[in-house]
Amino acid sequence: IFASSFNMRQRTSTTEVVQVPSEAPKKVQNVPEIDRFAGTFGSLAMTFGLPLLVALLNWSCQHFDGNLTLTLENILASEPLTLFHSLFPSPTSFSVQLVFGWFVSQFLLHVLVPGYMYTGFELKDGSRLPYKMNGLVCYLFTLWLFVAGVYFDYIPTSVLDQVYQEWQSIYVTVLVYFAFGFSFILYFKGLLFNQGDPCGNPIVDFFYGYEANPRVFGIPVSDFKFFFEGRALTLWVLIGFFFAEREIRTTGSLSVSMFLSCLVHFLYILHYNVHEENVLSMVDFTSEHQGFMLQYGNTAFLPFCYTLPEFYILKNPVHASLWLVPLTLGLYAFGYTIFAQTNLQKKQFREDPSKPIWGKAPKVLHTSSGRKLLISGWWGVGRKMNYTGDLIQAFTFGLPALSFHIIPFINLIFLTSLLIQRERRDFRYCKLRYGKDWDEYCEKVPAAMIPYVY
Repeated sequence: IFASSFNMRQRTSTTEVVQVPSEAPKKVQNVPEIDRFAGTFGSLAMTFGLPLLVALLNWSCQHFDGNLTLTLENILASEPLTLFHSLFPSPTSFSVQLVFGWFVSQFLLHVLVPGYMYTGFELKDGSRLPYKMNGLVCYLFTLWLFVAGVYFDYIPTSVLDQVYQEWQSIYVTVLVYFAFGFSFILYFKGLLFNQGDPCGNPIVDFFYGYEANPRVFGIPVSDFKFFFEGRALTLWVLIGFFFAEREIRTTGSLSVSMFLSCLVHFLYILHYNVHEENVLSMVDFTSEHQGFMLQYGNTAFLPFCYTLPEFYILKNPVHASLWLVPLTLGLYAFGYTIFAQTNLQKKQFREDPSKPIWGKAPKVLHTSSGRKLLISGWWGVGRKMNYTGDLIQAFTFGLPALSFHIIPFINLIFLTSLLIQRERRDFRYCKLRYGKDWDEYCEKVPAAMIPYVY
């Protein structure tokens, strides 16, 4: 599986498959402008709404076993101020030390662990930035430290218990210091030093950010966007391992459901780190700015929202039989195959447009701009089949819970809304770019993600 893959999160890149003629200019043309789709109201709503939603979901799991009906009843019966303090307790000395210790230790790993330098994709201004690639070693080493520390009792159970008891405070600490706090630092850095590409609306500029790739004196290891994203994904898996450890300690064994949930998350992020350099082709890196949207997503949303399936399984033990193993892993492999082959076909077509796809010469649509749009392989089935494969994988994140509740499938819900928004954005971008040629392409490939459905 891993040998055939190309790009774990290519879903967020400019994904029409083209072969570029040699005379085509390289600068800017392939890079869409930042899409400030939310506007002032949407930026405000998401700045305060998303942190509240994630706090509610974690609070629901910890106190009401993820039962949203009981959670809602308790909310309605609580005084507003009491409810606020329950959802957002003040950071404690322990939570501050833990959170800062995590980010400092991960930064030191990023600096000290050997890696190789990789030049990123072309940005809007035509420049290419260097990045240090050592995510795989840091990822595996961090997980090994935790597992070994727990197994050999180097990490006291009293510390693990305190992490669980102060879970909401830990979330608030991350939210205050590394989501809001760091976003304000980046905002005023861009404002005071006249850096970046703001729109002029302070609310929108705070949410989307001033700069696309903020760094300290241009040093590669200080790229905030690259660092926070990679470490958020590591923390995602680490928190899942933390919940697995707690299940073993409280029940005496590791359930099939918890094992599968941790395994598919581990494999998903392992793939990211194996192909770490390919993340640089994402629109997040080529076009998006580092504002609250990405900063919150990469410090608080990912690790505290995407680990909810394990949290739910911990609070709602599932005695699943071994039949769940081939079902979950089979679906995951199926989604991964679609996802990986779709991206591999795109990469192959860009490098050698004459190379056969599925044993046949690739079919293409010639556009008036001189570019060719691929309509063979998965790209003849749907315009965004890499999105489809990604959604199938996301479904397997919640499947081990064997529940129809929302919380185990929160990843799938958020990812679906994100990918639909991005599919619509790319559709508009390609329509403007190719005009009638794009209409013809959509006639030949009418489906976006699900043939005959969407």
